[in-house]
Amino acid sequence: MSQQPAPSRYRPLQVSLHWLTFLLITAAFVVGKNMSRIANDDAGKIAPLAIHMTIGVLILLAGGRPSGSAQDERKDTTAASRSRVRVIPPRTARPDTRSTKSPRPPAPQGWRR
Repeated sequence: MSQQPAPSRYRPLQVSLHWLTFLLITAAFVVGKNMSRIANDDAGKIAPLAIHMTIGVLILLAGGRPSGSAQDERKDTTAASRSRVRVIPPRTARPDTRSTKSPRPPAPQGWRR
């Protein structure tokens, strides 16, 4: 697998998304830090919580790879290849943890139970 050299200059859209993501993460941190001072049962916590969650969604939307970037030269067509988030499927063969207690292994020779 050959690696492509890094671009000598990033495109304005990439720079804009970078700084937008930085500002959104900073805003989410500030709102979250100030929100932690409010008691959970206080009704005044709902508005900052809604702002914090909205910023989180905007971070997810802004975090995608911009179209026209150097990585798009591969022309991947699957939805998973266009996203930075990878979905890990759940394991299908899981041990049954609800089963009854397993029998005790035999005691080593010479030991009493």
